[in-house]
Amino acid sequence: MAWEWDRLSPAQRWLATVAGVGVQDGLSSSRFLYKAALGALNLTGAKLGQVDLSCADLRGARLDRADLRKACLDGTLLESASLRGANLSWASGEAIDLRWAALAGADLTEATLPRADLSNADLREAILNRAELPGARLVGARASGAVLESADLGGADLRRADLARATLPFAGLRGADLREAVLDGADLRGADLATVALAGASLEGALFGDDELDAEGRPLRTLLSRREAGAPASREALRSARWERLTLGGRVITRAELGD
Repeated sequence: MAWEWDRLSPAQRWLATVAGVGVQDGLSSSRFLYKAALGALNLTGAKLGQVDLSCADLRGARLDRADLRKACLDGTLLESASLRGANLSWASGEAIDLRWAALAGADLTEATLPRADLSNADLREAILNRAELPGARLVGARASGAVLESADLGGADLRRADLARATLPFAGLRGADLREAVLDGADLRGADLATVALAGASLEGALFGDDELDAEGRPLRTLLSRREAGAPASREALRSARWERLTLGGRVITRAELGD
């Protein structure tokens, strides 16, 4: 589970903070922390933009509101780290370990993190517009209310993930595993849902279709998105999920209307 600052003793907090200050001071002469064994430091609000943190060990670190824009995160260990409200826009890194990490409200706009492990991570209200997460593992992740417009989650493992009310227009979910995931009220209009697995997923009130505009006439994708509307989920996939009503092409339909 994610590291909890309140459980540390005053002495532990002091040591973690002093060590974190030392790391930040060191960055004035070098932006290179490759394979650094940093551990559970207090780096709240740290300026780590464009720093090479590849293969660094930051398990349990406190990085709330840290600036990690364009940081190199190849193989970085951030299991159980706290990154609430952190900015990881344009960060890049393959096979980053973010299991159990707290990323609520974090900004991962256009982050490129193929094969990231976000199992059981807290991504509630996080922003992942146009993020590249092909083959990522998000088993049991909590991402209710997250914004993933035009994000690439092709082949991702999202079993049992909570994506209730998440915004996923034009997201790439081709081949993704969403079995037993919660997608109640999620916006999946324009998303590529070819060969997606939805068995046991909850889709109550979810939005599907190839719409380009929302009900107020606003574009569902930003000008920076290059994605076109993808293939819809098959009838077989929809029938394998749990729901009574959803919206398809702007029309509310019942399960009975979909047919057997």
